[in-house]
Amino acid sequence: MHNLSEVTIGRVHVGDNYPTVFVAEIGTFFNQDIALAQEYLRQIASSGAQVFKTEILHDPNVCLDTDLVHKYQHYSGFSQENYRKLIERKCVPLDDYKKLFKECDRLNMPYIATVYDFAGVDFLFESGGSAIKIARDNVNNLPLIRHSARTGLPIIFDAGQVYFDEIALALRTAQSFGSGEVIINHHPGSNPAPAANHNMKILAKYKESFGIPVGLSCHYQGDEMLYVAVAMGANLLEKGVVEDPTIAEQDLVSAAKLSEVPQ
Repeated sequence: MHNLSEVTIGRVHVGDNYPTVFVAEIGTFFNQDIALAQEYLRQIASSGAQVFKTEILHDPNVCLDTDLVHKYQHYSGFSQENYRKLIERKCVPLDDYKKLFKECDRLNMPYIATVYDFAGVDFLFESGGSAIKIARDNVNNLPLIRHSARTGLPIIFDAGQVYFDEIALALRTAQSFGSGEVIINHHPGSNPAPAANHNMKILAKYKESFGIPVGLSCHYQGDEMLYVAVAMGANLLEKGVVEDPTIAEQDLVSAAKLSEVPQ
């Protein structure tokens, strides 16, 4: 047996003594159209989802200006795009994010965001965000983790395709620098992640090893893995949601329709 800590995201409790929490993720699906992001938010709030999530991607310089090509799958097949150009067309000014977060406040909806730099961390904290998300590619970014932890906000780590000791170090760093509440989300792979790649037993391993809540960042094309995760003890489920997941766009292939967000 293990004594599992609890995490509070706004007014929402995450832990073994509470029902599994659903986080509705819109990422950068709205492609710089903040009015569309606000509409997604309103639909999410009316569905009864407990937590809203996006990304604070405001500075293209989080990505090197190189010839790296990003290939992604969508319902119609595959597309490829210069990665820097992709980031540039996804970036949103902080003033626009401020409009989105003010709408969260109006709707009394706790919100979290993936951050990529110190400015994003500071902005999310000052705006009243309820938790900070660290993407799997930043699990080794100890300066970003330390800066995030100093806010005192809960931190959610994506753990996938990283060594066990890397996530352990990220966790210890967060706890040492001020974040007393941490969640580890299992991240099975890029969109769409096939069922065979999920290795859901890792949820119990994380929970037993670290004594903290665990979750799933669901990149599966469908909802079956959400049910598996709950059966395996997940305390939190994060899933992309969008009006039309069949659009030929990055990351939409595994998203659920907004009309299907669980009540």
